[in-house]
Amino acid sequence: MNSFVDDISDLPFNTHYYSGKFCYYIRYFEGSNNPYDYQDSSRSNMVCTQEFSRIFMPNAFAPLQGTSVNSVFKPSVLFISKDNYRFTIFNRWGEKVFETSDPEEGWNGKCKCGKVAPTGIYIYNLMYQDANGDVHKRSGTFTSFQ
Repeated sequence: MNSFVDDISDLPFNTHYYSGKFCYYIRYFEGSNNPYDYQDSSRSNMVCTQEFSRIFMPNAFAPLQGTSVNSVFKPSVLFISKDNYRFTIFNRWGEKVFETSDPEEGWNGKCKCGKVAPTGIYIYNLMYQDANGDVHKRSGTFTSFQ
């Protein structure tokens, strides 16, 4: 039995916004050790698959930990469109503290005044478009630690 694992981690970062469509085929190369000393190749039919969009949201972050993995709050995304993207964060009083339409930009934990926002629970709203053009909305809460 033969198998193949497609590792897409080498693709450039902007492929996170790639359509998620992958096509495959098998190519066979005949070796030179046949009795007729003839070499050729053959290719199978192509088969395509569509990956679905994935969004991973952290549930906490620590903005004062500058080198921490979680020092900026943003979703990790795979196979979404850059179109119709909106990420908004509100404090517990419903005041907007952050908004972006850039999927690569996240919240660094600072208020509009430039100071680090207090420790507490925050609300996020996320709108994104998947590779099929369907718009999705997601919301939830997370904790910010000083």
